[in-house]
Amino acid sequence: MRDMMGRTPDRLEAMGATQKTEAELDAFLVSVAPSWTAASYDLWTKNCNNFSEAVVRFLCGRSIPAWILELPNEIRPTPLGQVIAPMMASQQDALKNQLARGGGLIEAVPSPPPPPAPEGPTMTVTVKAAAAGGEGPKKLTVSATATVGDLRELLQVDGAPRFVFMGKLLKDDAKTLKSYGVKDGLVILVVGARMSSSPASSPAPAAASSPPAARALDVAAATPLELAIARAEASGGADVLKTLHKILSNVAHHPTETKYQQLKLGNAAFQRKCLSKDGARAVLEAAGFSERDGALHITPSASAWVPLSEAERALSARLDALEAAAA
Repeated sequence: MRDMMGRTPDRLEAMGATQKTEAELDAFLVSVAPSWTAASYDLWTKNCNNFSEAVVRFLCGRSIPAWILELPNEIRPTPLGQVIAPMMASQQDALKNQLARGGGLIEAVPSPPPPPAPEGPTMTVTVKAAAAGGEGPKKLTVSATATVGDLRELLQVDGAPRFVFMGKLLKDDAKTLKSYGVKDGLVILVVGARMSSSPASSPAPAAASSPPAARALDVAAATPLELAIARAEASGGADVLKTLHKILSNVAHHPTETKYQQLKLGNAAFQRKCLSKDGARAVLEAAGFSERDGALHITPSASAWVPLSEAERALSARLDALEAAAA
């Protein structure tokens, strides 16, 4: 292992394995970015080793070796440390002044205080925007008896955004998340203002029984994924979309669980709920599944994440539209 100047490290430290996904790491880095700026950098107390400590704690739940973090404290009181400290301070100030003149110095933004830890049993849920391009996912630890209203308060949002879980709208702020089937480790989607459906021309029951939010898809401009989702919906309605979304969510949020990475073609339930519906298999293939040894397989990786997450988000958005139209 060599750096750009051809040097090799004197010592390597194994920090262990992580269960975090690349998306979770990206979200973490964005969340802490305001605290790690050129303005807040300090050679002695807030340097690259301190940043590594924060990242390793997030990824592995442990600290980097103490001798690395304590090295500045050990050197500074020594005669050598007392000689170089003023020199390093001058260099640090000169670098910050140079960055400031060039417009590259960003003042640190104080992070808001963390919410108080919930009492009693807890569960961890991930909250993310349903539409692509929205705010990054947030992992929250909430009480096992938390309500929809508690979640809204924790996120500091008003009544306009809606929460959706597995295609089901969490309508009642007084009901617990658990009553809607939310469990530890699962994902809740956030959608914006309620979509307005066209007023019915007649209150007759026949009008109410028509498919909600039927869409006119521009076949020429639609992507293969959009066409596959439309075919699946036409064949199996919201039920098949919910099944497909659950399959992809399991892979995305449990990338180390191999049981979610293969779907046996001979499985009767899978055939009934998915394969018998036109377009369902095409959705899975667009998300990255491919056939091998009598099953559809997917292997989570950095390159596989893009089509998988795109398909999951597209299904979420369509389920949200159906739920909003039916409400």
